[in-house]
Amino acid sequence: MRRIQQFQWTLAVLCLLFGPSARGQTVAPKTMVGEPLYLRGQWTGDKLEFDAEGRPVGDVKAGPLTLSGIDVQHVDVDNKRLSIHGRRVALVADGEGRLQRQVIVSRTRIFPSLRSGDAKNFKATEDVTITVRGDGTGSYEAALKAIFADGFADLSGSVPKYWRCYADGYFAKSLRPDEAKSTVEACVKERSLAPESEEAMRGDFVPIKVLDRTPPPFTREAAELGVSGVSRVHFTVSKHGIAVGFQVVQAVGAGLDEATLTAVSQYHFEPATSDGVAVNADTDFSMNYTTE
Repeated sequence: MRRIQQFQWTLAVLCLLFGPSARGQTVAPKTMVGEPLYLRGQWTGDKLEFDAEGRPVGDVKAGPLTLSGIDVQHVDVDNKRLSIHGRRVALVADGEGRLQRQVIVSRTRIFPSLRSGDAKNFKATEDVTITVRGDGTGSYEAALKAIFADGFADLSGSVPKYWRCYADGYFAKSLRPDEAKSTVEACVKERSLAPESEEAMRGDFVPIKVLDRTPPPFTREAAELGVSGVSRVHFTVSKHGIAVGFQVVQAVGAGLDEATLTAVSQYHFEPATSDGVAVNADTDFSMNYTTE
């Protein structure tokens, strides 16, 4: 609540700065610079544009939740638009399982001439420009609320379904690590799509079998940041051998959890059986990512 109230205050200050009296001026409000902002829609791209209600303009695509952070450097405003200049921030899990912000840097997105010699260790930041169209009133409050979440507490209400259980536990900073973990596990069990699986265990139960699998790719951002760890996801294999109801249980971040989900969704399974009859059954899948 404190973060939401602080963000509302930030928006109020921005409205004053961006009102009619500020038209034609260029300002860099400190209230927005350095705030832990996240794109609610997980939009990707170096240049993003939104209308006055915060809806994306043009052909934009959504990416991983853990690559949606924005570190605002400065803000420009005139009578037609608000331009936000910043850097992309990746979310990477720490030893307690909580996601932490890390500025994304890259050696591959710079000119080839800078990849050798004395400059071979140079790293470029992932710069992004976000433009918001004005509505004629000088206020950008509605658009900013729709585009950005301020902190994890605000972001938790707009995460994709497969992040909801994780967000219920780890986005609440007041919970201890063990409490966050148990909250996630309880949420996963409650949302389970296989209520018959416990009953199935009482009969002649044969568990799920993975028929074929392809390791998920390592994301460029994770490679650049040297991210490693175990990503664990929970899902149900239906009686038809289809994986459904995905949930992130243990995160790594930097786009790797979505890579795990995408890979597992393409696996082929032999469903579990009880007394020779195919049944729905829950299972977990873990992927160990390492840069070594």
